Amino acid sequence: MKRIIFAVIIGIFLTLPSWALKTDIPKDHWAYKSLNQAASFEITCPWFENAAKEATRLNIAEIFSKYIKYLDKSGLINPKPAAIDEEYADIPEDSPYLGSIKRVVSQYKIMQTSSGNEFNIDLNMPIGQFAISLSKILSLSKDLNIDRAELVRITKRQFMSNFPDSAYKRNNSIKRYEVVAALVKAVEYLKEKKQALKTEEIVAPSNLKDNISFGGMMGHIYEKSSSTSSLSMFGGKMAYEHPFAKDSAVEVAGLGCTYDLQSITPMFPAGVKTQTVKESMLDAQVSYKNAIPFYVGGGKLSSLVGVRSFWLANEAAKSSLLGLRGGLEYLTKIQEKLDGKIRLGVTAKILGEQGSSIIGEPSSVVDYELGLAYSILPDAFLSLNYAGDALVFSRSFVRYFNTLTLKSGWKI
Repeated sequence: MKRIIFAVIIGIFLTLPSWALKTDIPKDHWAYKSLNQAASFEITCPWFENAAKEATRLNIAEIFSKYIKYLDKSGLINPKPAAIDEEYADIPEDSPYLGSIKRVVSQYKIMQTSSGNEFNIDLNMPIGQFAISLSKILSLSKDLNIDRAELVRITKRQFMSNFPDSAYKRNNSIKRYEVVAALVKAVEYLKEKKQALKTEEIVAPSNLKDNISFGGMMGHIYEKSSSTSSLSMFGGKMAYEHPFAKDSAVEVAGLGCTYDLQSITPMFPAGVKTQTVKESMLDAQVSYKNAIPFYVGGGKLSSLVGVRSFWLANEAAKSSLLGLRGGLEYLTKIQEKLDGKIRLGVTAKILGEQGSSIIGEPSSVVDYELGLAYSILPDAFLSLNYAGDALVFSRSFVRYFNTLTLKSGWKI
């Protein structure tokens, strides 16, 4: 019996969203989705059950009051201090709607009273007046730097474009479902603008201070190629990034490490020969990063050009590479305080071989990196990075150096 009761409760819970919305708007109506979305924006009102009715000034004041509270709570608008108490000729002091009317008239100045200081709660609101009032709410945004006339145009064209006959009829009375649809679109617009600014803060070096990071390799580092396999690697990395101008920066990074290399040489038919060698590696890079001016999936691309010097030494020989480096970097905000980074590059040798490594002279390098940084403080971060290089040698061998690095850094 308990199982049956539990199953019934779960069934009711799972089907709740499909019947919880009580409204006279059919499910195939263009505004039905907006009425559902409004519940998550905390702007629902009892009159949703009669959403096809024309909206009065009292209806608008009631939902605007909830809307402003939600936008303030979400950090989408700048709050205004509470206004002094004001009396309205047609609103009794014990009216349950007095607080909402004061918020939209006196505190935020979204709506106005008549010359006799009457609010006229029973009058319908024309579409043109609603557009102006909604544009005033947009002007409270923390993230929009747009004049009032443009905000009115945005309201008409983007938030009210799907009204009947796709026409903006300024003198028609606005309906309740049209109010909700416009408010939902406006919330989505403000959130998109806020997210875009967050992404710009991540990727635009002009918004950053000088950035220094350092770190050490950690975990089990594994490198395998056609002829070698290493079991352990130790070392560290330090980088300095300086913002030059809008959307551009120069980064200087260095990596130095010493590790034990286990060389596996095929010997047929006897099997393989194993030789342990101590090998050192030094790496220095100077890269110029310039943002490409468009967003891709919520992040931003930057082009990378620069110079890279790579030196590999072991007991048998030495090898070095100096080359031009080019590639791409992609930065995006994954969630609050987490920045993701993907960097790809190619370095082609232009000069500087000095002997050969165990398997030949390096001719080019393909480098790649994937990082995840967490902002500890406004000017500090902790980053986990997986990076690798594929060294291409003149004898058609490829060696892969893969590292897992824990870095920390700060802005000065």
